[in-house]
Amino acid sequence: MTDRHTKPDVREGAMPAPERQPPAALLPGRVAPRSEAAAPAFVARPAPADTRPRVLLAEDDRISANVVRHRLERDGMAVTTVSDGKATLDALSDERLDAALLSASLPGVDGLEVLRRVRAGETDRPELGVGVILWPGNDRLVARAYDLDADDVIVRPFSLIAVSAGVRRLTRRRSL
Repeated sequence: MTDRHTKPDVREGAMPAPERQPPAALLPGRVAPRSEAAAPAFVARPAPADTRPRVLLAEDDRISANVVRHRLERDGMAVTTVSDGKATLDALSDERLDAALLSASLPGVDGLEVLRRVRAGETDRPELGVGVILWPGNDRLVARAYDLDADDVIVRPFSLIAVSAGVRRLTRRRSL
């Protein structure tokens, strides 16, 4: 009877498994022969271009900004987040931006003033797709946003799925 902790007897005529040896080239102090036609093992290639839509999110409420940014990134967009109007105007100089989502209540320069400046050509991107986020109950701000040529107006509380779909539409709208 064999104990399960002991090796079983090798039968007569059975060949034991060969011991595995690393190739000679991998042993210390040995160099593998190299043929002239051998290709390098790794070829350096340039990193693929980032083709994700690039979105500027201007939101002064940090929690809302994080939640919306997370959803947009989860849906395949590259998001730059700013929290005031001056930083928004500075960020709009990025020619790689595909869309902007602006809170109307930004400190300093509010989102509607940023939108007015964008559409008036005071920034480098008058054709940029722009959405505006508003608090409910102020229909005059909604009308003003549309009068300033906002591509979309989003009234809180909003569905993150709907916001993401609207932003994807904004990234395509101005490129047509």
